[in-house]
Amino acid sequence: MANWNEIPRDIWRLILQKVITVIIDHVPFCGVCRLWRSIGLEYRRSKFPANVSGLTIPGGPTTATRTRRFLAFPVGKDISQLDHDWPVLSVPHESLCRGSHRGWLVIMEKNMTMYIYNPISGVRVRLPPVTALPLLRLGKTRMSKWYVDKAILSVTPASCSVDCLVLVFYGCYEMAYCKVGDTVWTSLEGPKRVGYPDFRYIDAIFHKEAFYIMDHYGGICILDVNLPHPKVTELGISPPLLIPCVQKWYLVEFGGELLQIWRAIVPVGYAEADINEGQHNANEDYDNDQGEEEEDINEGEQNYANEDSDQEGEEEEEEEVNGGGGGGEVEAQGGGGVEFDEFDYENNYVSSSRYSMNRTIHFKVFKLDVISGLEPKWIDVKDLDGGGVFVGLNQSFALSKSNLAGYKGDRIYYTDDIIGSHKLHIRSGNDIGAFNLLDSIYEPLFSTHSESTKPPAVWITPMQY
Repeated sequence: MANWNEIPRDIWRLILQKVITVIIDHVPFCGVCRLWRSIGLEYRRSKFPANVSGLTIPGGPTTATRTRRFLAFPVGKDISQLDHDWPVLSVPHESLCRGSHRGWLVIMEKNMTMYIYNPISGVRVRLPPVTALPLLRLGKTRMSKWYVDKAILSVTPASCSVDCLVLVFYGCYEMAYCKVGDTVWTSLEGPKRVGYPDFRYIDAIFHKEAFYIMDHYGGICILDVNLPHPKVTELGISPPLLIPCVQKWYLVEFGGELLQIWRAIVPVGYAEADINEGQHNANEDYDNDQGEEEEDINEGEQNYANEDSDQEGEEEEEEEVNGGGGGGEVEAQGGGGVEFDEFDYENNYVSSSRYSMNRTIHFKVFKLDVISGLEPKWIDVKDLDGGGVFVGLNQSFALSKSNLAGYKGDRIYYTDDIIGSHKLHIRSGNDIGAFNLLDSIYEPLFSTHSESTKPPAVWITPMQY
């Protein structure tokens, strides 16, 4: 038998590329001997550059390939092509990703389990299940994995010195948090903005030892988890804009400062002239009349995509939670098990739907100014000092110019995060791109021949290993 050490390293790399395709299977490979470990780590570093942001993207169309892949430098690449060696992640399409932070994903499964998962190392950290979330206050008793909109981590589970806290937004209007190791979620009640309909909290960031939580009008609250009885209190700073429903908001820490990213979205093909006008004026003050018109558009989108309709009830089995908020007995409506809410990966969307696809038409950036005036206020930001911001279903983050490997500066890199359209049988997932803050031009992120990208792409940043 030939000496293993005499096999050329190129052959080993080919084996890893063509035979051991799932990345977590490299772990036992690296454990065989010192040579194999060296070869395995070399290959992993070439496919998962440490501290370089990439995307989880859909796999192939067959049952065997319906698991996500990793794309390290997505700009300009065609994800429709399958004749490539992009690494396979052990994250099936039907698993919902509701958060991503420094190489860790927050995953929801069809059986209502939740966990934090590192798709590179294969480490999984259990969280309380979806059924342990407190029941919805608005008279709704149905609950499914789709009711979890977004999850925010205080630190990665790999941080040994401090506890990892997880904050979730669910059921459109609800918030809850837990510490890794807890068996239940703790409900949170935040201040409400009087006089504003459809009020909800949508995003957060762990900043200066507290969760800064944003509502969809741009207001900020703080959850101090160090208090004996943590509660949500208002920051007391006026939002930079007050245009409800049409927008998405994101919170980002950049160079120790807090940024708000405002993103306006409308359905493709609706009021095309207004869309073009909005693109032309992306860095100017938003016109009030157009804001009211687009508000109506997105209210329709939100109602169509995010509320439980009778049609959805016929198409999908949704679970009904009986009992109190502590994860009571779960009973699938109509009997049977808990299999429901699978991705419509075959793109069997309703093409006649008015709200078939979304398109981002505006971005604005604001910085919390705590220096120039007596009171903190939000001020316009025209550039990112050569850095970049990454938003979507991930935990929003920014990279400085020196750390922006493979990406252009002064851009907002965004992915599709309209959850309601991902769930429904409509085109979705392709509202992606890069917005140049300097000239208000939208640039493609990656290309695809499909009218729908399901599951949607999610930013992920592999860390050093």
